[in-house]
Amino acid sequence: DKITAKELRDRISTLENTGMVDLTDQREMPVRIVHLGLSRLNDLRDVPFHSFSERVNNIATYFDIDPAEAYDLDKAAELLVREKFQPRLEDIATELGAQ
Repeated sequence: DKITAKELRDRISTLENTGMVDLTDQREMPVRIVHLGLSRLNDLRDVPFHSFSERVNNIATYFDIDPAEAYDLDKAAELLVREKFQPRLEDIATELGAQ
């Protein structure tokens, strides 16, 4: 409620570009948003094979995916967290532990 449209656009841009954004709520408490979208796999260096991102992004969204697809999704989440978000998430965990 207290930010300008430009500030809001800047924060959206930060979220789109980095996958993370820090905000504050109405009580001035910190709010941290992390977007672990599979579309971010294209930014990773250490993938299991060349077409990994394409394969994971083409998994059908059914409730009964096969074990190989489940493994690939799990691996994708692990890689995203490790390569893109781990240091920042560790900082947040440390900060929360200190409170």
